[in-house]
Amino acid sequence: MAVGSSALGVGLLALAAVPAAAQPLLGGSLLLTNESVFRGVLQARGRPTLQADLHAGLPGGWFAGLWASAATRAPSNLSNHELNLYAGLGLTLPRGWAAALRYVHYRYADASVYGRPDADELSASLRFEDRLSLSVGLAPNAGRRADYGLVQHRATRAYELVARQPLGWTPAGPLALTASLGHYDTRALLGESYRAWDLGLAAQFGRAELSLARIDSSAAARRLFGVNAAHGRWALSAAWKF
Repeated sequence: MAVGSSALGVGLLALAAVPAAAQPLLGGSLLLTNESVFRGVLQARGRPTLQADLHAGLPGGWFAGLWASAATRAPSNLSNHELNLYAGLGLTLPRGWAAALRYVHYRYADASVYGRPDADELSASLRFEDRLSLSVGLAPNAGRRADYGLVQHRATRAYELVARQPLGWTPAGPLALTASLGHYDTRALLGESYRAWDLGLAAQFGRAELSLARIDSSAAARRLFGVNAAHGRWALSAAWKF
């Protein structure tokens, strides 16, 4: 993917633990956020972004779907529109654990023919209930803009830990503390690695969820993407799952 492309939507994380015996099932989500951020890097120019996900669970634990985002791009991104196609296999394990293998193709339809950073990523994840998830990803052809508007492709790796701790019931619905930490090995593509993290609260209202998180990244991210794209910021998001 292009370094700094939009993050996969809410539906994809939910699919990390698709049961092996799942029957065909359609689902999805809509998400509106004031800060479109992928792995600690700002994607839009501080404007609201709409993201959508549609997926299907298939027999045997297989799943497939697509995710889309539209926003006025930031300098750290190369396109105003992104469409991600993904597929994978989810496996249930004993005592609340689950594992998943996933392939994602990142597509940037409105990037120039010579500057299109389309890419692929393979990842594996291990998850405990809805509380903890660890994933490792490899993108053999992640892209960055090089000289004369051309895109250079090199391998990158991503290591991510995501946690969600329920805090009990409130009058509005269940509340949870959320956190994530990521290490992104972009040395082959950008010359150095960086880290990103966030900490926030999420409140659920039936099929809807409202979340507020503080997102930040390491000094290396600011050197790689610029202070405006990788500074600390608050992200307010509203999601509806169906």
